[in-house]
Amino acid sequence: MVKKIFGVILSAILLVAFSACGGGGGSTSNGDGGGTELDIFDYFPLVAGYSWSYNRIGGGFAGTMRVGQSDFISGIATNRIEDISDTSHFTNWAVTNDGLFQWAHSDSGGITFNLNPIKYANRHPKVGDLCQSIISGYSVSTKFEARETISLANFPNIDCIKISLTTSDGGSYMLWYGKGIGLVKSFQNSASTNLMIFPPSMELVSKNF
Repeated sequence: MVKKIFGVILSAILLVAFSACGGGGGSTSNGDGGGTELDIFDYFPLVAGYSWSYNRIGGGFAGTMRVGQSDFISGIATNRIEDISDTSHFTNWAVTNDGLFQWAHSDSGGITFNLNPIKYANRHPKVGDLCQSIISGYSVSTKFEARETISLANFPNIDCIKISLTTSDGGSYMLWYGKGIGLVKSFQNSASTNLMIFPPSMELVSKNF
C-alpha cells in the first residue's frame, strides 16, 4: 500500500540527474514571536516505531504506515516508511542538514535506489521555496505554499506546512505536514501517469506515538 499512500515510485531504469531547491522570500518564523526558524524535522518526524493511519477522503480506509528500520544509502542514514500490512513495500526518507529527501523505494519489483534523492524541502524552509528534481528529462517539483492551521475530526488546530507537488506528466498533489505529527492530509488534483504514484486524497485518523 506504499504505492497508494506515501511512495514516490521511480522506474528502476531511470536516474535522478539533478535535485535542488531555490530560496523563497517568505518568513521562516515558527510563529511563536521569537523569530526562530522552522525545522522540517518537526513536520516529518522519522522516529522508529511511529505509525499513522489514514482514511480516504470520501470514505474507506487508506492504510497504516510505520517508521521501520534504518538503511545507509550513499553514506546517508535513512529510515524506511513501510506499509504495516506488507513490509516489503516501503520508501526510504532522510532529514539532513540540507532538508527532506526521498532516497529509495521497494515494491513488487524489488528495491530501487536513487543515485541522488528527490528533495522535498530545505531543512529550514521558507514560504515560496521551490525544489526541483530532474529524472532523465522527467521533472518533479515541490513548493512550500504556506503555513496553515487545519482541523481534522480527531486532530483539531494542527500547525501545518502546505506543500504542492507537480510532475511533468500532469500529476498534481497538495500535502499538509503537521508539526510533531507528519503527513496529516493529502489531496490529489490529478494523478501522474508516468513514474510517480503518490497519496490519494486522504486524512489522518490516528497515530501511535
